[in-house]
Amino acid sequence: SGIGQDSRFPLRSDSWSMANALFAIITFIAAFACSIFFVTRRKAEGEEAGGEGRRKLLWLTVSLAAAAASAALFMLTQDITRSMMLFDKWSAAFGILAAAGVIAVRFAYAKKPAEA
Repeated sequence: SGIGQDSRFPLRSDSWSMANALFAIITFIAAFACSIFFVTRRKAEGEEAGGEGRRKLLWLTVSLAAAAASAALFMLTQDITRSMMLFDKWSAAFGILAAAGVIAVRFAYAKKPAEA
C-alpha cells in the first residue's frame, strides 16, 4: 500500500477533488431531472406507443446508471476528511459520467422533427 493510502480502500488517495464532487452532483441532478420528466410526461401523454417510450426509458436508464456509478466511484475514491484539490486522477471518469447524464437528458427529451 502506498503512502497515505488506507489498505481497506486501495482506490483512495490522500486527498479529494472538488471537481469530482461537482461532477457527481451534476450527474445526480441530471438523473433526477430525467426521472421527473419521464414520469410527468408519461402521465401527461398517456401510455406512449412504440419506440418513443422505449427510447425515453433507455435514456432514463443511462442517466440512472451514470448517477449510481458516480455515487459508487465517489465513495470508493474520495476521502473528504483529507485535504482538498481541484482535480485528481479520477476527475476524467467523473467528467465522463456527468457528460453521460447530461447527454441522456438532452436526447431523452429532444423533439422529433415535424414530419411533412
